[in-house]
Amino acid sequence: MGRSAVVGVVALVAASVGATPPQVRFVPQPGLRISGFWAERLDKLEQSWIPPCWKRLGVRGGAFQRNLAEATMLALERHPERKELAGILERFVRDDIARQQPDGYVGHCNPRYADYGRHELYGQGYFIEAAVRHMAFAKGRDRRYFDAAIRLADHLDSVFGPPPKRTWTDGHPGVEKALLTLADAVDRWDGVGKGVRYAELARYFIRHQNDIAEYRHTYCQSHEPAVKMKEAVGHAVRGTYFYAGMAGSAWRCGDAELAEAARRVFESAVDRKGYITGGVGGQWAGEAFGPDYKLPNARAYLEGCAGCGLYDWCTEMAMLDGLDRSEDVRERVVYNNLLGTFSEDFSCYAYQNPPACANPRYPWHTLPCCVGNVPRVLEDFKNRMYAVSPDGDTLYLNHFIASTDGEVEVGGTRVRLALATDYPFDGKVALTLTAERPVAFKLRVRQPNRTESALYTAEPAVPHGYREFEVKLVAARGAPQTLAVRGTPQTLAACPHAASATIRFELPMPLQRVTCDARVKANRGLVAWQQGPIVYAWEGKDFTQRVPYYARLNHGGPSRVWMPADGMVPTAETESGDWFRNTGCPLDASNRKVISSCFLKER
Repeated sequence: MGRSAVVGVVALVAASVGATPPQVRFVPQPGLRISGFWAERLDKLEQSWIPPCWKRLGVRGGAFQRNLAEATMLALERHPERKELAGILERFVRDDIARQQPDGYVGHCNPRYADYGRHELYGQGYFIEAAVRHMAFAKGRDRRYFDAAIRLADHLDSVFGPPPKRTWTDGHPGVEKALLTLADAVDRWDGVGKGVRYAELARYFIRHQNDIAEYRHTYCQSHEPAVKMKEAVGHAVRGTYFYAGMAGSAWRCGDAELAEAARRVFESAVDRKGYITGGVGGQWAGEAFGPDYKLPNARAYLEGCAGCGLYDWCTEMAMLDGLDRSEDVRERVVYNNLLGTFSEDFSCYAYQNPPACANPRYPWHTLPCCVGNVPRVLEDFKNRMYAVSPDGDTLYLNHFIASTDGEVEVGGTRVRLALATDYPFDGKVALTLTAERPVAFKLRVRQPNRTESALYTAEPAVPHGYREFEVKLVAARGAPQTLAVRGTPQTLAACPHAASATIRFELPMPLQRVTCDARVKANRGLVAWQQGPIVYAWEGKDFTQRVPYYARLNHGGPSRVWMPADGMVPTAETESGDWFRNTGCPLDASNRKVISSCFLKER
C-alpha cells in the first residue's frame, strides 16, 4: 500500500482554500483475511443473501442494485475465486454505464429536475458511490465506471451552483455524501486538488437545500438553512444522509458554521433520540426522528437504511472531530441494529428493527432499499478497523475483528497487522505488528464507551477512551516478543529479520444493567442488559431466554429488550403505539428472568 493511498484525503484538504485537516484517515483493508465471528456471518451473507438478491432485483443498473454491487465488490475482495459473482458484477457495471446519457445525466425523468420528489439525485448518488467503490476494487486498473461517475458529477456541476446555474432542493439527500466520496477518490487517482470542485458542489447542495420556499419541509431536511440546524428531524434515512454530507462538507471545505451545525445535530440524534440498539428514526409517521425523548419500543420504526446512514455519518464525524465518540456509536449500530436486520441464516430480513417485536423476519420487501444497503455496510466494517493520523505517525485500532493480512503505513514504514480475538464475546485481544524495518510510532487502542449516548447509564461502569502506547519495533535476537500492555511508554523488541511483536490486552466486558433517562416514558421502570457491544433481548412466550438482539426472533414467541426493573411486567406502556399487555407476574430477582406464567402479546 503506497503512502498516497493513506494520506489522499489530507492532500485534498491542503488543496482546498480554508479547509480543515481531517482528524484521522481510515485505511481500507481489501486484503484482510477475516476469521471468527465476522467470517461466519459474512460467509452466510455472501452465500445465502447476495446471490438471491441479484435474482430478485435483476442484473441491471438501478439504485438498489448499486448498493448490492458495492456489497458484491467487498465480498469478492474476500473471495475473488467466486467467478459467478464476478460475472454478475461485470454485467451490472456494463448495464449501469449504458444507462448514462451523452451529457452525463443518469436517470429516467423527463423533464429533468422538475419534481424534487422523483429521487433523481438519490439514484445518482448511488451511481457515484458504486463507481468509486469499483475503482478501488479494480485497484485503479478499470476506469469505465469511475469515468462515468465523473461525467455525471461534471453534468451536475454544469447545472447546479451559483447563478446563472440552478439551485435545487434534494428530495432524498444522498448525492451530497456521494460527491464528497468522489472528491476524495479523484484526488487519490487523478491528482491532488482535482476533486475539490466536487466537494464544493456537495457543500453548495447542503447550503442551499432550503432555498426554494415551496419545497421547505422537515421530511427532507429543507425546513431551515443547514447552518441553523440544531435537531435531527424528518425522514431518518434522508436525515442521516444529509447530516453526513453536512459533516463531510464542513471539514473538506473549511466551513465552520456547517461543522457546528453537524455537531449539534449529531448530539441531538445520539443523546436525545438514539436507541440502545443503535437505531435511529423511531417514529412510524414519516419514518422519522421523533421528538426528544420519545422512544417507543414496540411501535419503533428504526429502518435498516437509517442505520446505514448513521454509519456513514459516523465516518464523517470521525474525520471532523476524531474517533472518540463516532466509533462507539458505529459499533453499537453495526452489532445490533444492522446485524439484527437478518435472520441467523441470512435468508430473511426485517425492514424495521424495533426493540420489542413479535413479527418474524421475511424473505423480501416491496421496497427493497435495505437489501443491498445493509450488506454494503456489514461488508465495509473491516475498512473502519484501522486508521492513521494526518501526519502518518499514529496508528489507531478502532474495532476488533479477528483477522490477518491487515496492512497500514505508519511512521513511514509498511506494517502488517494480525488480530486474534473472540470479540464480541470475549475482551481478550492480541495484536501482532510486523514491520518491514525498525520503526517507532504511537498506537492508540479504543477502549469502548458502553454509554456513548447520554440517554443511558450502565452498571457496572467501565473505563473507556483511546489508550495510547509508544511502540518501537527494533531488530533483536530471538523470537518475537509478547508483551502484556499495562502502561505507556512501551518498547517492543522483535526478531532480527522482521521487526515484529505481539501486544496483548483485555477490554473490560462485564454484563451491564442499563437504565434509561427518566424523560423517556416508554422505558420508565425498565432495564436492559448488554455485554460488550451486544445488547440482549428476552424472548420466548415467557421471556426466559436471553439472546443477543441481533439473534432475536429465531426461537419462537415475541422479543423485547427492555424488561421490568421492579420484578413486574408492566400492564400497558403509556406511550401510544406500544401495544403490550400481560398478566403482571413477578420477576425472579436472582436471575432477572420472567416467571413462566407470564406472557406478552400484541393487542
